[in-house]
Amino acid sequence: MKEYNILEFARIDFPFWVDKGVHTKPYSPHTHNFIELEIILSGSADHIVEGRTYHIKRGDVLVIMPSYVHEIQNVDNLEIYNYKFDLDKLILLEEDLEQLSGFQALFILQPFDKYQHDYTSFMTLEEEKLSVVHILSELILNEWTEKKAGYKLSIKSYLLTLITFLSRLFSKPYRSLCENTADYSYG
Repeated sequence: MKEYNILEFARIDFPFWVDKGVHTKPYSPHTHNFIELEIILSGSADHIVEGRTYHIKRGDVLVIMPSYVHEIQNVDNLEIYNYKFDLDKLILLEEDLEQLSGFQALFILQPFDKYQHDYTSFMTLEEEKLSVVHILSELILNEWTEKKAGYKLSIKSYLLTLITFLSRLFSKPYRSLCENTADYSYG
């Protein structure tokens, strides 16, 4: 099984990488030493995390923490934004962000629950929320692609905004939905 390292994608002084693309082939089981954030724009696939299968589609947002074994099967033109980053090294966390329960659930607590519960760091966004995420992702992707003066600062700012936006959406409904039903849609 392949284990990817952030340095395969990014430089040590800026541990970040982003891409937007369409996947048509499956990905074999692998792990990595960085956080992977995937935002599904269209298509579908089966995302297998730690042996459990989750069907992913438009509007789904997934956070895969370091060391999780995951793969993608049954791929049907899966268009995604794919982020790879080392959050600790990329940004110094703001106290406000660390206090958001959604941030804690998506980016901090998940690794400790790894072997006790199902993978739960995903949600489905309504179209209005997905359009906000799409705009932020395009801003980040443009900065990454063009690499104009100050691009690292812009990426950090937009990424922090994206993470905060997603964390707020994940905060309150997440716990009650995960405890009571299998419906992971958020709005």
